[in-house]
Amino acid sequence: MDLLVLLSLHDHPMKKKPLDFTEAFKELEDTVSWFEAGTPDVEEGLRRFASAMDVAKELRERLEQAENKIKEIRQSHEVKSTNQQLEL
Repeated sequence: MDLLVLLSLHDHPMKKKPLDFTEAFKELEDTVSWFEAGTPDVEEGLRRFASAMDVAKELRERLEQAENKIKEIRQSHEVKSTNQQLEL
């Protein structure tokens, strides 16, 4: 695959179903192992790097969503607890 095609695919990735965390981390581990093996294929390296960056970005976004949900739950329980104390 041509380098420009690879780069344009990274800029406009096709939507695919969300990965679960186990699959995503496995994919990242496989990519790291591939690079550590010293495989000299530059185009394949670029493709794998771009894919790994996309996976890492998706995981980061999902973790941020989970953190926000945890904050919402905690705040909701704090408000309920405060309201219950005020009623006493």
